[in-house]
Amino acid sequence: MSPFPPPAGPLLLRCRTLLTHARAVPLRDAGVLVENGTVVAVAPFAELADRTPADRTTELDGVVLPAFTDAHSHLRALPLGEQGVADTDLETWVVRLTGTTALDPYDDTTAAAVALVATGVTTVQAIHHSFADADTYAAGVRAVASALTEAGLRAELAVGITDRAAG
Repeated sequence: MSPFPPPAGPLLLRCRTLLTHARAVPLRDAGVLVENGTVVAVAPFAELADRTPADRTTELDGVVLPAFTDAHSHLRALPLGEQGVADTDLETWVVRLTGTTALDPYDDTTAAAVALVATGVTTVQAIHHSFADADTYAAGVRAVASALTEAGLRAELAVGITDRAAG
């Protein structure tokens, strides 16, 4: 079961201030109509107000922005620093990775996905790597892909391949 329930019908967001992209002029009292999880219209709120019931309208104060993209994530719920892997030169750092706590890939990805969504990220390039044998690695890739799909994140899943002993 997904930790992100599907929307129940159309939703109208009434935005005090809306930025539609990085160079956009801020729109005041704007409406964003969302149907089935997809933005279908952006216009002055007054033009969209009759397209949804009042109980499906949410007023948002502050500035509303498009969702963010994380272009490089390893989808770790437990940061490496908390596992004793401090920043250092790349070669030493990679060797230290072999000492990290092995977490279930599905659970780790789900927890990381929840954290991404909570910060406004809806799209991620996820890099998966482990030091496991081939069958375990393949199962981990499938688990990560499943968790990303169930979380509702748009994702590109990149698999890391090591061609030499890393440890």
